[in-house]
Amino acid sequence: MNSLPDETSFVHYLQDSLTHMQGECPPAYAQLCALLAPRQVQLSVDREELWMAFEPAAISVQSGQAANASVHIRLPRQVILDMLDAKLTLQDGILAGRVSLQGDLHHLTLFYEGWLTYLRGAVRCPSIPDLLERYRYVSSPVE
Repeated sequence: MNSLPDETSFVHYLQDSLTHMQGECPPAYAQLCALLAPRQVQLSVDREELWMAFEPAAISVQSGQAANASVHIRLPRQVILDMLDAKLTLQDGILAGRVSLQGDLHHLTLFYEGWLTYLRGAVRCPSIPDLLERYRYVSSPVE
């Protein structure tokens, strides 16, 4: 069995982007941690299930189901690319039925602020564009 990370998985790219953000834009990473700790967020991207655990100084990304997720988000890979390319906002994706977002209002509000914090930090990281291009062209949608 191969123990190398799956270069086509969303969990791999999300973890890499957070690692780069932590090194290249520490203020954004710290703000993201402070904003969302001590929460868990469950993500479903196509058929891939993953979750993020936010702590005061760290974010971990794991495959599978979260035990205590306060926010659940389900969306296709293409929507992620469309949002990162500024072709679609999170709000537009929700209104169009392309994004499903569940949680209580307080947690959803914090998640939205976290999403904006992530985007603001990502645009300040020199390595994120290359990472995004690898995700765009190396991975293919799960059928």
